[in-house]
Amino acid sequence: MRRLFHENIYGIFAFAICKGSLRQSRESMRSVAQPMSASQRELSVVIPFYNEAANVVPLLIELREVLMSLGVCIEVICVDDGSRDATAAELAVVANRWPDIIRIERFAQNRGQAEALRCGFRFARGAWIAMLDGDGQNPPAELADVAGCQHHTPGSAAR
Repeated sequence: MRRLFHENIYGIFAFAICKGSLRQSRESMRSVAQPMSASQRELSVVIPFYNEAANVVPLLIELREVLMSLGVCIEVICVDDGSRDATAAELAVVANRWPDIIRIERFAQNRGQAEALRCGFRFARGAWIAMLDGDGQNPPAELADVAGCQHHTPGSAAR
C-alpha cells in the first residue's frame, strides 16, 4: 500500500510515497552516475527557481555531492518558474553536465512557488520526493538527515 509521508527536518519538507525502505534497496541500486530507468529512481529532488541565476550552479554542485554520497538512484527536477534573468541558461549548463539526472521544466510566465512544486511533484518518478528552494535557503546537506529518517512511519516524530 502506498502512503504519503511528510517530514519537516531543519526546514526541508520531504514528501515520500513509501514503496519500501531506501536502506533496504540501497545496496541493490547502481551508481547515481549511470543512466537509470524510471522504475529505478529512489529519490526525486524538486527545486523551483525564480530569477535565481546566480544560485543555480553552486546549489546544484553542492546537491550533486550530497546525492552521490547517499548512494541511491536519484533525479533532480528543476522548475524554472518563468524567470526573467539567466536562470534558464544556467539550468541548461548544469543539465548538460549531469544529463541523466537533471530534468528541467519551464513555465512561460511566473506562476508561483506552489505551482512550480506541484509541477515538479507531478513529474517526479522517485519513490521518495524531497524539495529544496532555488535560493539555497535549505542546504542540500540536510537531505542526508531526511534519508536517515525515512524509516519512520507516517505521523511519527523525526529524530
